Amino acid sequence: MERLPAKVALFTDLLKSLHDLPPVIEIRQCGLIAGIEIGPYSSDELRGAKTCLAARKHGLLTRPVVDTLVLMPPLSVTDDEMIRMVQALRLGIEEVCL
Repeated sequence: MERLPAKVALFTDLLKSLHDLPPVIEIRQCGLIAGIEIGPYSSDELRGAKTCLAARKHGLLTRPVVDTLVLMPPLSVTDDEMIRMVQALRLGIEEVCL
């Protein structure tokens, strides 16, 4: 638990790196829970689901809530795992939305 503030700070920095992607509208975060909203897209395009499937090819298992991509790593997550998680999500967004 004593490492949690440092993990949250790293997670925040990693998530901020996604802001340079044009489809990323907003990033909401509370501790180690984050929602990355992409769009705007019509709901029938299923971009959130398609992005999560694309990220799965890079080792990330996550889910969307419509076009909000949800990341919720466990408290035991390592720094390297968080880096790989955000990289996989970036690759998924690039593949589906750019």
